[in-house]
Amino acid sequence: MPVMDGSTAAIQIRKNHPALPIIAQTAHAAHNEIAIFESAFDDYITKPFTKEKIRNTLRKFLDKRSSTK
Repeated sequence: MPVMDGSTAAIQIRKNHPALPIIAQTAHAAHNEIAIFESAFDDYITKPFTKEKIRNTLRKFLDKRSSTK
């Protein structure tokens, strides 16, 4: 992202929307980057990804929201 990195964006989003799930998408995740993703985001998807992987990731958070209503 040209203005800020994803972790900084996630922190800003959390300030205004603390309950909003944030899912990162990255080209790759080295072992040392996984901890960063786990601390800043609720989940992450790495490339190459499939429609099924995206659906499953989103479903985790949609199921949580529908069960709390």
